[in-house]
Amino acid sequence: MKILGPLVVGFLCEYSRASTFADNTWIELIGIIKKGTFNNKEIAVLNVLSVHQVQKPDNVLVNPPDNLYLPTANMF
Repeated sequence: MKILGPLVVGFLCEYSRASTFADNTWIELIGIIKKGTFNNKEIAVLNVLSVHQVQKPDNVLVNPPDNLYLPTANMF
């Protein structure tokens, strides 16, 4: 088993009020995944439809992908 160092995991999100959240605020998002661009590359972007503040989970680490993992880097 190979141990990986820390990685950032997530989607780039579009939400007009994102700057209103304090640092280290945990939220749950519901949205639509669409094609967007970042650094002149097409990527998956989450267009946020609703936001709910939640409590910090007991385990903040993301487990390694299993056989159901769907990479999004080449989605479009």
